[in-house]
Amino acid sequence: MLSNARVQNKPRVLQSLTGLSVSEFEQLFVSFEQAWQNYLEQHHIQAPRARRYGGGRKPQLQDN
Repeated sequence: MLSNARVQNKPRVLQSLTGLSVSEFEQLFVSFEQAWQNYLEQHHIQAPRARRYGGGRKPQLQDN
């Protein structure tokens, strides 16, 4: 999985994935990071979690 840390020092990869330059992406990244934290606080952190996000059994298709 790609992350900000992996593409931060690769401007051509970042440009091809997002259509944005590194400086444009960094400006948006700060806003999106804050919005994501606000979303998590409002919707997901109401009760203690038994597992972290993405934990647990992964879905599998059954053969009929």
